[in-house]
Amino acid sequence: GDDDKKCIQNNSEKGEVSIIEKKMLKRNTKTFGAMLLLVICLIAIFLLFSRKSEATSALPINSEIQKMLDYLGIENCAITRLPDYKDIHAELTPVTVTEQEVKEYVDEILDIYGRETLSDDFVKKELEANSIEDYYQDVKRELMAGKEVEVLMRVRNRIIDNLIKDSVFSLPEDNVAKYSVEIVKSYENEALVYQMELEEYIDQELQMTKKGFFDMCYNEGEKYIKSYLVVGAIAEKEALTVTKKDITEFSDFRKD
Repeated sequence: GDDDKKCIQNNSEKGEVSIIEKKMLKRNTKTFGAMLLLVICLIAIFLLFSRKSEATSALPINSEIQKMLDYLGIENCAITRLPDYKDIHAELTPVTVTEQEVKEYVDEILDIYGRETLSDDFVKKELEANSIEDYYQDVKRELMAGKEVEVLMRVRNRIIDNLIKDSVFSLPEDNVAKYSVEIVKSYENEALVYQMELEEYIDQELQMTKKGFFDMCYNEGEKYIKSYLVVGAIAEKEALTVTKKDITEFSDFRKD
């Protein structure tokens, strides 16, 4: 009662801390610690959801690329993060054409026409060249151009593959599978060229199991979609103009 109050007051005046005061101080410390922990947890949760929201928001795609995706029936597929691509550099290896390569090409043409040698009349009439010498130069230029395109294909595909590897996508499996059906149809058309059913073509020409074939088609479809999304996101970010010709050429590059 009053004696306890006087005792606490006397102890406080003497600079001493009573048991009750110690308990109150300890309880206040625990309360402050719990509140601090709660605040830290709330901040952590807020940052987590903020990053998750940022990571899952789709990046805008170039309008022409988006039209193409719509035309192909590619839906609900998005790219949510692009890697830093500003420092990407690529060197195109110089190409050369040997005399042996020119000779082999000309020999194939001679076989097609059932001839053993070239003549000026023949190259003028059938091969649209002014002379044999001009035709050899035409062949060399054609082979050179073909090799340059091959080098460009490899470099472009390697760059795209690296960008895909470091990007983040949202690709529902059902949507990828739906688009992959088109890949299967393209192989069906190739089988028709060989006058084969698809199953025969898979077994004899591709030498694959049916499961391996359909897995391959799914992976190809997924890679096509990712390629279009990467290019579309970069084109939009850099405000690049994309034409139908660009899209066609890019599609052809991805096929090789």
